[in-house]
Amino acid sequence: MRPPDSEGRPAGNGPAPKTLSSSTDVTPVYTAPADPTWLLDAALDLAAAGWRVFPCRPSGPAAKAPLLPAPGHHLASTDTDRIIQWWTQWPTAMIGAPVPLGLLALDIDPRNGGTLDALEDVLGPLPETSMVLSGRGDGGMHLYYLRPPGVLVSTRLPAGVDLKLSGYCIVPPSIHPASGMPYTWGARRLRTCRPGRSKSCARPSDQR
Repeated sequence: MRPPDSEGRPAGNGPAPKTLSSSTDVTPVYTAPADPTWLLDAALDLAAAGWRVFPCRPSGPAAKAPLLPAPGHHLASTDTDRIIQWWTQWPTAMIGAPVPLGLLALDIDPRNGGTLDALEDVLGPLPETSMVLSGRGDGGMHLYYLRPPGVLVSTRLPAGVDLKLSGYCIVPPSIHPASGMPYTWGARRLRTCRPGRSKSCARPSDQR
């Protein structure tokens, strides 16, 4: 699975690449698009790059939840006709994307105490990788890495940081329901966490 384009993000979606560091400026700059099909276009760009996508609720108490019936995100697709049908029916839907096979995502949520600094206290400085910056604008982000071998769990991660091996993430340029600002792509290329570092925050599960 490759990132959304050869540089790791869909062309035309998101700001210029950013380096991965605790000083990263995560304040998005937003210009409203004139084309009402811009989210559809972005979903098709992702699908063309091999990322399965599906529509999510754009607002309300169930914002970010799948608009599709159960099994929800398991119905994600790269099929052009299906994606056009979905975003024609729900043109403002957020774009959900299951974590691709072969990748993992580290979900940093400042509302639960998660910070990049706390994660790097465990792992050391992290290599620049493909990442998504939350449209909330509070420093939340998803860091995508090539998945190392072995069974991984998140028991050693600091508070407010989750390890996503399955499930899904909201991806750019979806509009955050709380801020009205878009999710954006940050750094460009997928990297692998060095094995010693990845084992500091993820270990083999207990065998029973």
